[in-house]
Parts: sequence; C-alpha cells; structure tokens
Amino acid sequence: MKNILLFFSLLLLFITISSITKEKLYYWSDGKKHYLSVDKNSMLVKTKPGTDLQTLTSRIQKTDLSYSASKTVKGEIIIKSKTNPLDINRIKVENPEIESAAYGLNFEHEEIPIFINGEVLLQPKPGVTIDSILHLIEGEYNSFVKRKYNTFKILIRDWNNVIRLSNLIYESDLVSYCHPNFKASIERYQVVPTDPLFPDQFYLNQGNNIDINASQAWGITQGIREVRVAVIDDGVENHEDMDGRVLPGFTPTDTTGFGAPVAPLPPANLHIIGHGQACAGIISASHNNLGIAGVAPCTQIIPVNIFSDWNIVTDPFNNQQFVVFNEDIDDLADAIDWAWDDGEAEILSNSWGFTAQGANFDEITFAINRARTQGRGGLGSVVVFASGNSHQDFSGVTFPANVNGVVTVGAINRNGNIWNYSSRGPQMD
Repeated sequence: MKNILLFFSLLLLFITISSITKEKLYYWSDGKKHYLSVDKNSMLVKTKPGTDLQTLTSRIQKTDLSYSASKTVKGEIIIKSKTNPLDINRIKVENPEIESAAYGLNFEHEEIPIFINGEVLLQPKPGVTIDSILHLIEGEYNSFVKRKYNTFKILIRDWNNVIRLSNLIYESDLVSYCHPNFKASIERYQVVPTDPLFPDQFYLNQGNNIDINASQAWGITQGIREVRVAVIDDGVENHEDMDGRVLPGFTPTDTTGFGAPVAPLPPANLHIIGHGQACAGIISASHNNLGIAGVAPCTQIIPVNIFSDWNIVTDPFNNQQFVVFNEDIDDLADAIDWAWDDGEAEILSNSWGFTAQGANFDEITFAINRARTQGRGGLGSVVVFASGNSHQDFSGVTFPANVNGVVTVGAINRNGNIWNYSSRGPQMD
C-alpha cells in the first residue's frame, strides 16, 4: 500500500513539475497576454564596464564555428547559433567579462528574436506611488529611474526574473501598463523604385486622377513656415532643396546627435542610407526648379533618428551579411514623446515598424496617444504611420501602424493598384 501511495505521489509531483515547465511565457500589452517562447539559438549579452568588445566578440565566435557574434552600437553582444542551442551558462563561465545574459524570445509562430535587457517599463495608475509598486518586488531590483509623464524604468537584478516580475506588477492592478524593455528589430519601410517614371512624381498629379491633387491644393496654399513636421526615421540633415528648414532634432541614444544621420554608419554595401532624407524631401522640398517638389514646401522638418543601434548578422543559409537594427522600446517611445513635446511637432511622420507580426508594446502606444491628445498645445498632433511592407510575409498591418487613432497609409502604383508588398487590413486609412 505504501509503495502504491509513493508511486502516485511521485506521479502527481511529475505532473505538477511538467505543467509548470510547460507553462507559457507571456507579457502584458494592450490589455492582453502576448505569448513568447525561448529561442536558445540566440542570446543578448551585457558586458562589464571596460570590456574590449571586439576582443570578446572574436573570442566567442572562435569558440564554435556555428556561432555568429556581433556587437551592437550600444555596447552589447548578440550571439546566434546556426545549429546547436547555445549553452548560456558555459558561455558565461568561459567569458568572465559577461555581466548578464539572456536567451532570445520569439512570438508564437515567428522566428525573429526579441531580447530582454534587465529593465522593466511601467506607468503607475493615478494616485499610486512608485514605492507601493517597488514593495511588490523588494529585493529583486537594483535601482529605478523616474522618467517624464509619470513613467518609470526599473533595473532588475536577475535577468531571469524580468518577465515574471513585470507580470507580477501588471497583475497587481497598480499600473496602467508594465512590460519588459525589450530590444526588438525594427525596419524602415523602404522600397527602392525601379520605375523610370518615378522621378515624375505621379502621386502629386496625373491625368487619371490617381494622385493627391497637389496642384489644386497649391492653388489654395503651399503651407506656412511655422508648421513643424517630425520625420522619425534614420536621420535628416540640411539640404539645398529644403533651404535651411531642417531644424535641430533628437537622437534618443546620443544627446549630441540632434536627429542627424548617426555615425558610425553600417558599411555602405550592407546598408541603404538616406531613407529619412528622402521622406523629408517628399514632405518639404522647395519649389525652386531644383530636385523634386515637396507636398508642403514651406514646412519645417524636425529630424528624429531612431535607427542608431545596429549589428551585422550573417545569414546561416547563404552566408550573406546584412544589417539589423535592434532598438530598445523606451528609446522609441522617447523619440515619439520628444517629437510632439520638446520638438513641438504638429505632425509626426513614421515610415517604420516592427518586423515581428506579434509585436505590441504599451510604452510606445501610450507615447503615441500622448502625441495625439496633448500635442499642438492640447489640440493633438497628427500621427502618421506606414502600414508596412510585409504583406507577402503575413496578413495585417504592422505595429505601431495598427494603433487606434493613427493615420495609417499604404502604397499604390500609378494606376491605383495596391503594391504587392504593401501591408493592408481594417486599420488602413
């Protein structure tokens, strides 16, 4: 009898442990659980101060020929394995310069990893103090930073506990939102035109009326100089076709960047530059018999550069290299907030989004909503997003273009047909 009881006790223990280990990983955003799985073929490494990143990167790469290790501009290292899962404990032991590390995470049915970096982002509900929130995780954090708009960033001691603690805080009902400060891949929605008629700018005015009736609008006004348009992209610098109307802007990762193209740039053979510059020209190029004609040629451009933290990745299937921009969520939210608040932009132009279909981050959504409600002296700024270039990969509009209240724009050709790459869905405007 005792043996039977022992057997069933052990069976119950095994079932309990199995159910715990199979419990799905998730974080909260937009009032929903967003499920993740651990990607043991990728990891993010934070090093101790004073570490020679190039030497450490080379050493890790030489450890195993299947490893691809690349340092980011922010001083982290992203490691990927083409074949076998990474042994995070062994890598940390063999490389004592590593301070913290965590495996990558994948949204369900997706292969593009996002990474935690030991930080949690949150906004307390009205009347709730940060002390009452910190009390929930006493002994689990090193420090916290108070940011604008009553938001906070908490630095967690053990990276393994970041998601658990952010969920604990959210589920306490003390916060408007709370989720990890993920490092996630973003892309510019850029297509290099090959149509020889592209310089004709058919979108402004053409005989079949598949255009924006720009000529008719210019008969009423070409805009006024006081209107400020924030181009949130990979940087804008002054240009003869914008006649001194590019103002000092903002780079979240560089206090002296002022929104200009960042240095160092990725290698030219791996990176198409000038996307923000092109967007600014379409918006605001002067009508002066030079270059192109902008839609609103009198407006001022506020450059905001969010494409600054990059690393070079080698494709394990064809051994080709390409540039990946992995940006922290708080930097992207800061860019949006700076544009409407400090930059006083009436319009925020965004031709970028996340590569992962499942991406959704309240930190960014709340920043967008602040722009829409508090910008323009309380009238609300207009926030425009490209819908994405991902229609051939998945159905639907990419985040943040699917945030309620933004103006979401897709792409058509000169005959009014939607381009095959252009993302689409019910959120389109």
